[in-house]
Amino acid sequence: MAVVKDWKWRRGFANRTHLTSSSIDREPQSYLAAWIVGLVFCLRGIATVRGKYNGRLPSLGGFESTPTYRVKLDKDQYDLYGNLILANSPQLVITLVYIFYNHILTTMTLGHEYSRFASTRAPLRVTCPYGKQHDNRLLQIPYRYILPVMITMIFVHSAVARSFYVVDIKAFDLDGKWTDSYISCYYSFGPMILALSLTGILLLFLIGLSFRRLDPGIPVAGSCSLAISAASHPSEKEVHPAALPLQYGVMKDVEPDELGRRRVGFSSREVDPLVAGEAYI
Repeated sequence: MAVVKDWKWRRGFANRTHLTSSSIDREPQSYLAAWIVGLVFCLRGIATVRGKYNGRLPSLGGFESTPTYRVKLDKDQYDLYGNLILANSPQLVITLVYIFYNHILTTMTLGHEYSRFASTRAPLRVTCPYGKQHDNRLLQIPYRYILPVMITMIFVHSAVARSFYVVDIKAFDLDGKWTDSYISCYYSFGPMILALSLTGILLLFLIGLSFRRLDPGIPVAGSCSLAISAASHPSEKEVHPAALPLQYGVMKDVEPDELGRRRVGFSSREVDPLVAGEAYI
């Protein structure tokens, strides 16, 4: 036999205009600062390399692989590690960029999924589902978004790996005796252009996705647990509403308070859409 839990409600005014159409707040200043810091470190590394091997960088030209510099191993054995770090450092930069990109994309898709409850009745998505709940996604992002992004990032990593690479050259005399050894870091323009083009496509995809507006019938909560909790108080007449499909709106089975304010939140029963200018609890 199901037992209805007694709820205690706190009354207060809803100060937000719930029907104002809102777009996703991306806070570009915080990410711009991260990009600037990353570019400063990259430029610092390039300046250090150019200072150490000044005069050894030939002019850029064509789409063929061209040596950026050449150093002799018999003078400084650590030049090998310097070349390896230089050739693979772009992979680390791309990985950090992907982490920031994934964070922005997750926030945008989360806000869109939450706002859909204002117009569409849908079950909850949880780790351990029961009732009519759905299982949680493996990657937290809809597959129609994350799969193309992951495939594109694989090609970006592959193109960057072919843009910078290390070549070890060993020299022998006419008698077949080893005389010298050189190691150089090479670059290629073709994979560079491909990597930049794919990165530009990812950026345009994110910009295009940011133009999509959220549903105006629900406040923007993002991942704020306080805002989500405020909308998650069902009426006293509902039994286990979390196991059923939910929709956000004005609850029909809850009487207004003494000031005429009606309660809003998620409900497994029929709800009314919010009205602009009305005060709710």
